Amino acid sequence: MAQITVRLTPVNYTKAANAAILEAQANALGQAKEFLQTFQRKGEFPSDPKDYQLILRNRGSETRRKFETIRPEYLRIPFSLTWHATTNTDMVVVVDAAKYALREMAKRAPYRTGKYLGSLTIYVNGVPQNSNYLNAEMLDPTDEVVIGPNTKYASTIERGFAKGYYQTETIRGGVIRPVAKMVRAKFGNRVACRFIYVVFKNAGHNMASPVIQIGPIGAFAQNDTSNTSTKKRRRGAR
Repeated sequence: MAQITVRLTPVNYTKAANAAILEAQANALGQAKEFLQTFQRKGEFPSDPKDYQLILRNRGSETRRKFETIRPEYLRIPFSLTWHATTNTDMVVVVDAAKYALREMAKRAPYRTGKYLGSLTIYVNGVPQNSNYLNAEMLDPTDEVVIGPNTKYASTIERGFAKGYYQTETIRGGVIRPVAKMVRAKFGNRVACRFIYVVFKNAGHNMASPVIQIGPIGAFAQNDTSNTSTKKRRRGAR
């Protein structure tokens, strides 16, 4: 068994006291842990925490958590707990997804000098890889795999600030960010995928680059970083 999901859905608590709600959430956590341990005793799910990841979906977002750090008072119904087992087979899909993402980025890359397109690379733990030779046997489930450009102006292009020069107005939603959705649509729940910004140590600059991170399902929470920045209006401002 590669995945176990436990969900607590809302009921009518209009007449219930807050203490009762908190008790129900605490009981749900206890039952979820018992549910997991039942499959572990049967040998149907890994017992070593190193071989699985826990993703908590709560308050509209996902976070990678350790079960013992989850407090009932933090939860808001509905919430779900999903344990994902990691296997070597998962890394085959990770490599396939990474190479697919690289190809799709190349199709969307703006072109003038070729530097942006030429900088598109797959990185494993910050080290650039030759995509032609990258395979699952070279990777460990704990490795960080990201794909994207490393030019210093990549974030400028991604956020749409180079319109008219790179004709990014024809690339809706950025160059890199939409590829994360494409990866999730193609590979579904077989890989974890998210859009983030990272700083490459040996890129020759300290600008953050837009990338897609791909890993075994459950390796991290799949929350994409926003590509837009909105200024918060100060109180009293008009």
